[in-house]
Amino acid sequence: MKKNTLLILCEVAVMAALSFALGMIKLIPMPYGGSITAGEMVPIFIVAFRRGPVWGMACGLASGVMQFVLNGYMIHWASPIFDYFLAFALLGVAGFFIKRGNVAAGAGMALGALLRFSSHLIAGVVFWSSYAGEMNPWLYSFLYNGAYMLPEFAISAVIIIVLRKYANRVFTFGTNW
Repeated sequence: MKKNTLLILCEVAVMAALSFALGMIKLIPMPYGGSITAGEMVPIFIVAFRRGPVWGMACGLASGVMQFVLNGYMIHWASPIFDYFLAFALLGVAGFFIKRGNVAAGAGMALGALLRFSSHLIAGVVFWSSYAGEMNPWLYSFLYNGAYMLPEFAISAVIIIVLRKYANRVFTFGTNW
Protein backbone atom coordinates (compact mmCIF):
# COMPACT_ATOMS: atom_id res chain seq x y z
CA MET A 1 0.00 0.00 0.00
CA LYS A 2 1.34 3.41 -0.90
CA LYS A 3 2.16 5.81 1.90
CA ASN A 4 -0.21 8.42 0.46
CA THR A 5 -3.09 5.90 0.34
CA LEU A 6 -2.52 5.00 3.98
CA LEU A 7 -2.58 8.69 4.94
CA ILE A 8 -5.82 9.19 3.03
CA LEU A 9 -7.40 6.13 4.66
CA CYS A 10 -6.47 7.48 8.08
CA GLU A 11 -7.87 10.90 7.16
CA VAL A 12 -11.12 9.31 5.96
CA ALA A 13 -11.41 7.26 9.15
CA VAL A 14 -10.84 10.28 11.40
CA MET A 15 -13.27 12.45 9.44
CA ALA A 16 -15.93 9.70 9.42
CA ALA A 17 -15.55 9.44 13.20
CA LEU A 18 -15.80 13.24 13.49
CA SER A 19 -18.95 13.16 11.35
CA PHE A 20 -20.43 10.55 13.67
CA ALA A 21 -19.46 12.58 16.76
CA LEU A 22 -21.00 15.77 15.33
CA GLY A 23 -24.11 13.74 14.51
CA MET A 24 -24.42 12.83 18.17
CA ILE A 25 -24.73 16.54 19.03
CA LYS A 26 -28.42 16.89 18.29
CA LEU A 27 -29.48 20.52 18.27
CA ILE A 28 -33.07 19.53 17.54
CA PRO A 29 -33.86 15.81 17.85
CA MET A 30 -36.61 14.39 15.66
CA PRO A 31 -38.61 11.23 16.29
CA TYR A 32 -37.71 8.13 14.26
CA GLY A 33 -34.16 9.19 13.45
CA GLY A 34 -33.20 12.32 11.56
CA SER A 35 -32.14 15.32 13.59
CA ILE A 36 -30.64 18.75 13.16
CA THR A 37 -27.04 18.29 14.28
CA ALA A 38 -23.90 20.33 14.80
CA GLY A 39 -22.81 19.84 11.19
CA GLU A 40 -22.37 16.11 10.71
CA MET A 41 -22.06 16.57 6.93
CA VAL A 42 -19.09 18.96 7.18
CA PRO A 43 -16.31 16.35 7.63
CA ILE A 44 -17.65 14.36 4.66
CA PHE A 45 -17.70 17.49 2.50
CA ILE A 46 -14.14 18.32 3.58
CA VAL A 47 -12.90 14.87 2.54
CA ALA A 48 -14.76 15.17 -0.77
CA PHE A 49 -13.17 18.58 -1.42
CA ARG A 50 -9.67 17.50 -0.34
CA ARG A 51 -9.54 14.04 -1.87
CA GLY A 52 -12.28 13.85 -4.49
CA PRO A 53 -15.67 12.23 -4.80
CA VAL A 54 -14.59 8.60 -4.39
CA TRP A 55 -12.91 9.24 -1.06
CA GLY A 56 -15.76 11.55 -0.06
CA MET A 57 -18.27 8.80 -0.75
CA ALA A 58 -16.11 6.30 1.16
CA CYS A 59 -16.05 8.69 4.13
CA GLY A 60 -19.81 9.14 3.91
CA LEU A 61 -20.34 5.39 3.73
CA ALA A 62 -18.12 4.82 6.78
CA SER A 63 -20.00 7.52 8.68
CA GLY A 64 -23.34 6.02 7.65
CA VAL A 65 -22.25 2.57 8.80
CA MET A 66 -21.21 4.00 12.18
CA GLN A 67 -24.49 5.92 12.45
CA PHE A 68 -26.45 2.74 11.81
CA VAL A 69 -24.42 0.33 13.95
CA LEU A 70 -24.16 2.62 16.98
CA ASN A 71 -27.38 4.61 16.80
CA GLY A 72 -29.60 3.33 13.98
CA TYR A 73 -33.18 2.33 13.35
CA MET A 74 -34.17 -0.56 11.13
CA ILE A 75 -37.66 -1.68 10.23
CA HIS A 76 -36.74 -3.63 7.10
CA TRP A 77 -33.49 -5.26 5.99
CA ALA A 78 -33.11 -2.68 3.19
CA SER A 79 -33.96 0.42 5.22
CA PRO A 80 -30.35 0.95 6.44
CA ILE A 81 -29.20 1.08 2.82
CA PHE A 82 -31.34 4.13 2.02
CA ASP A 83 -31.36 5.82 5.45
CA TYR A 84 -27.69 5.39 6.32
CA PHE A 85 -25.27 3.83 3.82
CA LEU A 86 -26.42 5.39 0.56
CA ALA A 87 -27.68 8.64 2.12
CA PHE A 88 -24.33 9.55 3.67
CA ALA A 89 -22.23 8.17 0.81
CA LEU A 90 -24.05 10.43 -1.66
CA LEU A 91 -22.71 13.49 0.17
CA GLY A 92 -19.33 12.69 -1.39
CA VAL A 93 -20.51 13.78 -4.86
CA ALA A 94 -19.65 17.31 -3.72
CA GLY A 95 -16.07 16.41 -4.59
CA PHE A 96 -16.89 16.61 -8.30
CA PHE A 97 -17.33 20.38 -7.99
CA ILE A 98 -14.42 21.69 -5.95
CA LYS A 99 -11.99 22.43 -8.78
CA ARG A 100 -14.49 24.84 -10.33
CA GLY A 101 -14.46 27.46 -7.54
CA ASN A 102 -16.47 28.47 -4.49
CA VAL A 103 -19.85 28.79 -6.20
CA ALA A 104 -19.48 25.35 -7.77
CA ALA A 105 -18.38 23.92 -4.41
CA GLY A 106 -21.58 25.31 -2.90
CA ALA A 107 -23.55 23.73 -5.72
CA GLY A 108 -21.75 20.44 -5.04
CA MET A 109 -22.70 20.59 -1.38
CA ALA A 110 -26.29 21.38 -2.33
CA LEU A 111 -26.34 18.45 -4.76
CA GLY A 112 -24.88 16.10 -2.14
CA ALA A 113 -27.45 17.23 0.42
CA LEU A 114 -30.25 16.94 -2.16
CA LEU A 115 -29.17 13.39 -3.02
CA ARG A 116 -29.05 12.51 0.68
CA PHE A 117 -32.53 14.02 1.08
CA SER A 118 -33.74 11.96 -1.92
CA SER A 119 -32.43 8.77 -0.35
CA HIS A 120 -34.25 9.57 2.91
CA LEU A 121 -37.36 10.53 0.92
CA ILE A 122 -37.44 7.16 -0.82
CA ALA A 123 -36.86 5.35 2.48
CA GLY A 124 -39.68 7.36 4.03
CA VAL A 125 -42.12 6.34 1.31
CA VAL A 126 -41.05 2.70 1.06
CA PHE A 127 -40.27 1.80 4.67
CA TRP A 128 -41.80 4.44 6.94
CA SER A 129 -45.13 5.16 5.21
CA SER A 130 -47.09 3.47 7.99
CA TYR A 131 -46.29 6.50 10.15
CA ALA A 132 -47.98 8.84 7.65
CA GLY A 133 -51.47 7.84 8.76
CA GLU A 134 -53.98 9.36 6.36
CA MET A 135 -51.40 11.70 4.79
CA ASN A 136 -49.93 10.94 1.38
CA PRO A 137 -46.68 9.00 2.07
CA TRP A 138 -44.72 11.18 -0.40
CA LEU A 139 -45.87 14.38 1.28
CA TYR A 140 -45.25 12.96 4.74
CA SER A 141 -41.72 11.85 3.82
CA PHE A 142 -41.01 15.15 2.05
CA LEU A 143 -42.12 17.22 5.05
CA TYR A 144 -40.47 15.04 7.68
CA ASN A 145 -37.12 14.76 5.93
CA GLY A 146 -37.17 18.35 4.71
CA ALA A 147 -37.79 19.57 8.27
CA TYR A 148 -34.30 18.47 9.33
CA MET A 149 -32.37 18.28 6.05
CA LEU A 150 -32.84 21.94 5.08
CA PRO A 151 -31.55 23.31 8.42
CA GLU A 152 -28.84 20.62 8.46
CA PHE A 153 -27.64 21.77 5.04
CA ALA A 154 -27.76 25.44 6.10
CA ILE A 155 -25.65 24.75 9.20
CA SER A 156 -23.14 22.74 7.18
CA ALA A 157 -22.95 25.40 4.47
CA VAL A 158 -22.27 28.16 7.01
CA ILE A 159 -19.52 26.10 8.65
CA ILE A 160 -17.92 25.35 5.26
CA ILE A 161 -18.09 29.03 4.25
CA VAL A 162 -16.38 30.06 7.49
CA LEU A 163 -13.74 27.36 7.11
CA ARG A 164 -13.07 28.33 3.49
CA LYS A 165 -12.67 31.96 4.52
CA TYR A 166 -10.52 31.52 7.62
CA ALA A 167 -8.95 28.06 7.27
CA ASN A 168 -8.81 27.44 3.52
CA ARG A 169 -5.78 25.17 3.97
CA VAL A 170 -8.20 22.54 5.28
CA PHE A 171 -9.52 22.13 1.72
CA THR A 172 -6.17 21.89 -0.06
CA PHE A 173 -5.56 18.52 -1.65
CA GLY A 174 -2.54 16.82 -0.17
CA THR A 175 -2.30 19.12 2.85
CA ASN A 176 -0.43 17.51 5.70
CA TRP A 177 -2.00 18.27 9.03
